Amino acid sequence: MDTTEIRAHHGFGSITVVIAGLFLTALPAPRATAGQADPDPDPEVLHALAEDLAVTWMGAHPPQTMAWNWGEAVLALGLQAVHRETGSEEILQYIQAWVDYHLARGVHINRSDTVVPATSALYLYDIYQDPAYLDVVEECRHYLEDVAPRLEDGAIAHMVVTPNQVWVDSLFMFGTFYTMDGAITGTSSSFDALAEQFSLFQSHLMSPRAGLYWHMYDELVDRHVSSTPTFWGRGNGWALASLGMLLTELPAAHPDRPALVSAFVNHAYAVMSWQDPTGLWWTVLNRPGDTYLETSASALFAFALLRGNRIGLLGTPARDAAEKALAGLLSVIEYDDGNPVVTGISKATNPGPSWMYARVPVGDDEPYGVGAVMMALEEAGRPPIP
Repeated sequence: MDTTEIRAHHGFGSITVVIAGLFLTALPAPRATAGQADPDPDPEVLHALAEDLAVTWMGAHPPQTMAWNWGEAVLALGLQAVHRETGSEEILQYIQAWVDYHLARGVHINRSDTVVPATSALYLYDIYQDPAYLDVVEECRHYLEDVAPRLEDGAIAHMVVTPNQVWVDSLFMFGTFYTMDGAITGTSSSFDALAEQFSLFQSHLMSPRAGLYWHMYDELVDRHVSSTPTFWGRGNGWALASLGMLLTELPAAHPDRPALVSAFVNHAYAVMSWQDPTGLWWTVLNRPGDTYLETSASALFAFALLRGNRIGLLGTPARDAAEKALAGLLSVIEYDDGNPVVTGISKATNPGPSWMYARVPVGDDEPYGVGAVMMALEEAGRPPIP
């Protein structure tokens, strides 16, 4: 999730899409409110910037200062992306030092936000084959399967303290874990579980008219329509990025794959219809001018569109939108004494009415924003996946 811990913690014009029997008309794109993005950034420049962001972050934040939480976990996913491209021992040792520090102290898995850090334990297991990293993986499986509260239909609630609520954030927070667990350990039931959760979350949170996710659904209050029908940018980014990652790994013969592909493509085109001419997206997608352009959502969308293009599910319009987004991301990176600073990142966000999102403070170098930007920058230069 993307809430406080409660503080709990966490354009193309109108587009009509017909896929696998689904008919969806996305809401009209907003009019320009800022300058146009300069498209087609150089992948080598993007890769160098991602590496610079990683080195800058590590120099400013010793690994033991990083919490075992969702924001730091997204930062680590960004570091993983840079490590895959560079083979940097410094980055790998940083990820390992962060994970080892928390495993030695003991971690408490009590909500979706504390599951996602285990993606780095899976990453380390994949490299070192050290079974010690699987202990926390098993703890996360146990939490999701046996402890996490669920709605009547089986949808996993975001937190134990809100057992009747599903939040769109969860699709990334437990979703990336399930995907990496299935891919790295061969636990096919993790793929099955995530496919089911996407279906359940769509039934509660997806607007049939807009093709976008609402932020939260409360089983006791809402029943049919979300009482917080806000199309939150980062929440939609969480969902689209997570599904793109799942479809990268999900076997072609999996029975749920066709429905998931349709959901991914429809969601991607709905998102693209709300892209601002700057290349970025607003923190409430369909309320341009009422809120603000937001960096982490834009980075997650860029990553997801690039990933969808790489795996052959999204064509030229998505690649063009992603390149526009990358140019927009470059425009919000400033420099302090030669070091890159990622600006325009909304702070942790609880569900609420649209006006509330406009009041969420904006910060620089929030870990989840830096991580999402690194993921997007590195995805731009990666080759197609057959």
